Amino acid sequence: MRYTKGRLKFACCLIGCYALLANVCSLVLSCLRLATIYIHASLLAPGADVAAYMLMVTYIILISLTLALIYGNVKDEPSLFFPWVFGVMFATVLELFCVVYSNLVVFTIYQLVDGLAKIEIGWFVTKFCSNIICLFVVVFRWHQIRTHIWDDDDREVML
Repeated sequence: MRYTKGRLKFACCLIGCYALLANVCSLVLSCLRLATIYIHASLLAPGADVAAYMLMVTYIILISLTLALIYGNVKDEPSLFFPWVFGVMFATVLELFCVVYSNLVVFTIYQLVDGLAKIEIGWFVTKFCSNIICLFVVVFRWHQIRTHIWDDDDREVML
């Protein structure tokens, strides 16, 4: 398989832009979930607002880690890659628990699934699958930077 420094660097920048956009959209979705919880006081499930607040803080942290990932990719700084990797893994697990908890509690108490819950679950599944691919590319880019698997003149190297 042939790789060049430029192709993988560009792919990692695209992943950074995707992650930035996905985290901003997830932050907006959490704000919408929180707004619906407070607008419909009858839907106020115990702890659902806490789950939304936790996710909002996590997304804000992930946005800053994504900016560090993009900077580390541009400057070829491998030490800025792993905070993003661990942040994405932690956020995915936390998001899984919060999405399942908030939707399950609302469903068991009130026997209804609103449209926002369906969007939230679909968004989580889509984001989870794409994050797996992004993690592999970022780890491979980190490995490329650490081992200098490219020539100085950016020629293709056989791996």
